[in-house]
Amino acid sequence: SARPVRYRFGPASSADHSGVPRTDQRIDVSAHSPAETIQTGGCSIVVRRVGGPGAAELFLLGQPPVGASGAAEQAESVYGAIRAALEARGGGCESIVAETVFLRSLRGDLAAVRAARERVLSACGGRPVRPATSEIEQPPLAEGSRLEVSVHAILPSEPPLRVETIEAAPSCGC
Repeated sequence: SARPVRYRFGPASSADHSGVPRTDQRIDVSAHSPAETIQTGGCSIVVRRVGGPGAAELFLLGQPPVGASGAAEQAESVYGAIRAALEARGGGCESIVAETVFLRSLRGDLAAVRAARERVLSACGGRPVRPATSEIEQPPLAEGSRLEVSVHAILPSEPPLRVETIEAAPSCGC
């Protein structure tokens, strides 16, 4: 496990003429933990966990299984694998605060991906899961993949996670 790096800032010495104010304060800087790649449900999920004093942050990248044909099937597999990875680490669908969906074809795949996402995440029970979502037409690296999903999740040290839904209509009227 990575050990924190400790820096100590002290008063400027007479040899230091940088003019930068200094304090006699210590700060701890934690090195990022290495990413872990897991296989679940045929999907590849890369997970990085960053610990903090009040919560741990999880960054996940989900890639669909090789051989899955359409966008809907790939999306169901990826979101199911992300859900399993979160649950294995003490979280759940409600832990997701932001996601970015990278699609091979925004026009061709978006509706199917959204419907599959809704099916998987609504099975989590309770309230609907509605993180900040960006959907981008950026083809995945794997040739047969229709999508990849990047997720940012928060796991508080002391549950429950407080979630507030803020509804807003776009100003453009679209």
